[in-house]
Amino acid sequence: LHTIIREGLYDKEFTRDWTVGFDRLQEHIAGNTPEWGGAITKVPAELIRKAARLYATTKPSAIFRCVSLDTIHDSIQAC
Repeated sequence: LHTIIREGLYDKEFTRDWTVGFDRLQEHIAGNTPEWGGAITKVPAELIRKAARLYATTKPSAIFRCVSLDTIHDSIQAC
């Protein structure tokens, strides 16, 4: 999200008309830079940026949650 928001790769009209709290989201993720994520995941920051740009510029695109580990008892502990 950091790259998508910072580079303006989101639908601004949709966000303005259909969301609430986007300004708070921007504040919340301000420190979650690709470098921050890379330090945690060991994925290079530039690869994180590249993936974010690819996701944001590919239409249609979607992120699916609810993979099996998300839906089982104690899934957080299992990860």
